[in-house]
Amino acid sequence: MNETEQEKLKEVKKLAPVLTEMHRLKEEFRDIYETQENWLHLKQCGVSLSR
Repeated sequence: MNETEQEKLKEVKKLAPVLTEMHRLKEEFRDIYETQENWLHLKQCGVSLSR
C-alpha cells in the first residue's frame, strides 16, 4: 500500500469502527484458511469446514 492509501485507510478506520472490525475479522479468517497447520488444528478439534 502506498502512503496515500495508508492515509485513506486510517481515515476509514476512524470513521467506521464496525467496518474496521469486520476487516480485521476477514483478515483473521483468511489467515486461518490459508494456513494448513490451522486447518489440521481445527480438524483435530472436531470442527467440520467441508461444504
